[in-house]
Amino acid sequence: MRSLSTGQGFQGGKSLIGSYGWIQLGKFNSTAQKSDFCIKHALDVILTNKPRSFLVSEVFDLGLSDHHLIYAVMRSHCPRSCPRTVIKRHFKNFDPELFCNDLSIVPFDVAYIFNDDDICWAWSTLVSGVLDVHAPIKPSTVKHEHVPYMTPELLDAIRRRNKLKRLYNKSKNSTDQVRYKNQCNFISSVRKKLTSGYLCTTADNAKGNPRAFWHAIKPFMHCKSNNNNNI
Repeated sequence: MRSLSTGQGFQGGKSLIGSYGWIQLGKFNSTAQKSDFCIKHALDVILTNKPRSFLVSEVFDLGLSDHHLIYAVMRSHCPRSCPRTVIKRHFKNFDPELFCNDLSIVPFDVAYIFNDDDICWAWSTLVSGVLDVHAPIKPSTVKHEHVPYMTPELLDAIRRRNKLKRLYNKSKNSTDQVRYKNQCNFISSVRKKLTSGYLCTTADNAKGNPRAFWHAIKPFMHCKSNNNNNI
């Protein structure tokens, strides 16, 4: 966000806004009419290139000066726990005796036909070939930890939603579709209440500790875009 005022540098400000693709959230007459010396045309703006990330922008009278406070309220974004894929060897059916027997008949002598720099590569290739047979490499999905506001009731509702989604994708029945949508709406309502309660509790517990407060709410302000230029 940027705060600019009208004046001599207004044209320069407009060119700056255009070059960065910023959008003005609203126009605020933030100068209180308390004296004849006030500049009545003073104008503050809040600029962003992600206008949909904000719910509302208004002016607040502090009552302490001739200049009001402008503010904007951002949308909270619940972080999504995306699973990640890990490549690892599976030793479920691994037999050490059979592995040693197969390893003993590997012709390691052929490695010496290469240069000294390639002998290590040849040995590694031969051993890996045997190891791939006895302990194959397989991808496995590792799930992240649940979000801090997760409850058993919400988790059961999510599982029921996923079950209804699979049922609808299989049947393509309108009744199953309605049940799936109702469950989605129910989850959205419960998630909003839990998120609001978690943020309020976090704010109360972090009084006097801005670092802890910011660390708790920062994931909820995360942008889905990977572009670091979003303001």
